Amino acid sequence: DEGDEGDEGDEGDEGDDGDEGPAPDCRLNATLVVANIAGDVEGRRMILGSVDDGASAALVAGLAEMLVGRNADRAMLAAYSMGELARPLRLDGDDPGMYPREMGDDGQSPVSLDEEFIRDSSANVAVRAARADDGFLSAQLGGVDRAFDQMPNHPLRDQVREMLRTSAANARSAAVDVLGGADIRRWVQTGYSRAEDEPRDPDSGGEESPAAAARRARRARDHAIGAVLRDLDLNVKRQWLLEMLRWELGQVNAGVPVPGLTGVTLTCERSAPLEDLCHHCCVSNAHTLDGSAVPSSTQPGTFLMPPRGGVLVKFKGERGAGAAVRREWMSLVAAAAADRGNLLFASNDGGVTLHPNPMSGEVTPEHLEYFASLGRLAAVALYHGETLPLRLTRAFCKRLLGHEMALTDLESVDPALYRNQVVYVREHGVEGLDLTWSDTMDPTGVFHPGETRGLRKPSDWLDVDAGTARHVEAANANGASEGESEASEVTEAESGAYLRALVHHRVLGAVRDQTSAFAAGFGAVVPPQLRARMRGILDGSDLSLLIAGAASIDLDDWREHAAYQDARLAFAFSTECFWRAMEEFTREERIKVLQFATGLTSPPAGGFRNLVGYLGDAVPFTVGELAAPGRDEDGALPMAHACFNVLRLPRLVEGAFGKGIEGGAKEMARRLRIAVGVGVQGFDDF
Repeated sequence: DEGDEGDEGDEGDEGDDGDEGPAPDCRLNATLVVANIAGDVEGRRMILGSVDDGASAALVAGLAEMLVGRNADRAMLAAYSMGELARPLRLDGDDPGMYPREMGDDGQSPVSLDEEFIRDSSANVAVRAARADDGFLSAQLGGVDRAFDQMPNHPLRDQVREMLRTSAANARSAAVDVLGGADIRRWVQTGYSRAEDEPRDPDSGGEESPAAAARRARRARDHAIGAVLRDLDLNVKRQWLLEMLRWELGQVNAGVPVPGLTGVTLTCERSAPLEDLCHHCCVSNAHTLDGSAVPSSTQPGTFLMPPRGGVLVKFKGERGAGAAVRREWMSLVAAAAADRGNLLFASNDGGVTLHPNPMSGEVTPEHLEYFASLGRLAAVALYHGETLPLRLTRAFCKRLLGHEMALTDLESVDPALYRNQVVYVREHGVEGLDLTWSDTMDPTGVFHPGETRGLRKPSDWLDVDAGTARHVEAANANGASEGESEASEVTEAESGAYLRALVHHRVLGAVRDQTSAFAAGFGAVVPPQLRARMRGILDGSDLSLLIAGAASIDLDDWREHAAYQDARLAFAFSTECFWRAMEEFTREERIKVLQFATGLTSPPAGGFRNLVGYLGDAVPFTVGELAAPGRDEDGALPMAHACFNVLRLPRLVEGAFGKGIEGGAKEMARRLRIAVGVGVQGFDDF
């Protein structure tokens, strides 16, 4: 009996041994099932289509919870599953060219361009500006071969060559896709991007075929069920994009080269940041605005490689390196790009947002190279989870994502023109306005005062066979050519088409080259398959915020998401004085304190909860205290470790500077102004 009991005990022990180890993660298994089902278009429709009973919303909410959680494996798999759900819901028989290209859909190259189109359109110019043309690619591949001349069989040689080829092909596809193709032409002609969107005219005669009716219903249903992804919180969207970029490009390394994730190291010139950026992107003949060559310590083309592993930035002659230096460099580049003297961008809302300037080439001959370089840098900022403080218009970012055009796009580009022309004409008609099918050639009125450019009527758009007309509007970049007979007057019946032609010209047509060049640089980093998924989750406002960060500093949000190096500091007198001083500071002073402490000039999208460190991981703004005995010295100034988002404060004694917190806040504000005035640039390691 005792032996039997022992045997039973042994069996029980064996059972316990079999249960050792972590329990199966049901959420991971379920997410894998979702990812597999969502890989098929009908599977995506089945999952997202459970709208009425709330199942799709509950599923996406569960994925969102995993995505922003602390478990890295769950977050990555949730991001991948959400990305699968965001893939385009194509209709049967659709031309793949109607959608952003996805590598792997047909086992072919990530881009298949119409050769006639690429020769005869401005996308050709953008491709060259982004250095994605075949001649330049051959030169880069030759440079790789020379670098590995003594190691012809080195495994990294073929890997680097393939990355260059893929990056160039992706840049080409992005330069083409941003132009819109047949859907833009159809929208200007009819007001609808797709035939399935046009309302059925009961007086047209004949009945709609069952197949056409089914396509129309499915198209409307697809748009409706996609709202569950489009309505996600911005913090979830930001984390999703960050995870997907890491999925495509690899994790950011900690400054230690990893095979396949070696990263990019740039030594930059502080005096000419924009020109120096072009030098890094291997743009030929990069010069400063006074015509002199750009000095640089980095070989041309260093920034041409996809930033697998991250980008490390140093300034020539300075010791600093790290996240804060990279943020400062991005801020300097953005400030130079937004400088009105360079004329790259224009703003019609008081400098809040920027749109490419149609006259950019008049002042800056290399303007398209600058746009291509800025597009690449914007993508790198997203990869690092940081901000490039270049606040682009919602309409421009919509084009980058490939969304359909709308009359309201003009509102973000030129609010006054939208109110005074689009809104007025839609409400009151064109009578008495003497409108003609033309628009000003030079909105600045400086370079071509009084000159106009014809707008293309719907009847003027070329009707050519499918296959060569996918992007036919690119053949005539800005409507009718100058020098033609005087533009005809707009009739009441033509008012809708006129407004669409005007919006198309202001949003895209007049800045086609600039938009295509920026998209080429952006697409060289963000691959087509991810751009297609971004379209299903992000809108133009989302992408603008993700690139540039929050538009203003919310002090309550800043304080709520602050951390403290020591628990007692959360209630310390010096800390209370700091926050009270921040309440009294102006908007500009708060920005300077933020830059002093973090290297940023604006909070990240979603607020201070999304502050990151060098690796893109969450690193909150942290209040610390100066080390003894310096913290108690008279006049001790705050010190920052901006790469780690740490601000160290001096210790103030209550009552020493007047009554209560008010007196201490004034003293803390005085010391902050001194520290910020001498220390917002030239960050050093410690």
